[in-house]
Amino acid sequence: MTTAAWYVPELSGGSGGLRTVFAMAHALQQHGVDTRIYLENSVRHPRQDIRARFGYDFAGARRGWRPDPEADIAIATVWYSAPFVAGLGCRHKFYFVQDYEAHFHPVGDAYLMAENTYSLDLTLITMGRW
Repeated sequence: MTTAAWYVPELSGGSGGLRTVFAMAHALQQHGVDTRIYLENSVRHPRQDIRARFGYDFAGARRGWRPDPEADIAIATVWYSAPFVAGLGCRHKFYFVQDYEAHFHPVGDAYLMAENTYSLDLTLITMGRW
């Protein structure tokens, strides 16, 4: 069985971006992929919190980003998870891009760091025509 590790930022309300991430992860899970969600350190009960806020159930939901030695696939979902995923040793590394995140910041360090993530050695998966 294929194992996919998703590296997701903190949960926030009804975020459309997070809802899309979880919908895509759920679709993989429905097709037999062992789907693991690694949430940034914000929640105490990742599985329950995702289910309560977004309606998706992931038995493989975990707190904190850490390498998953069993993962065949690692997927970054926010600009600052991209360098983390790029440094992992798994075979396939992806960057799930929904927005040009550099534009979320004024021109400066955060803008440049976000912009530079698109040149990492990650295969891009995009929503829309990015």
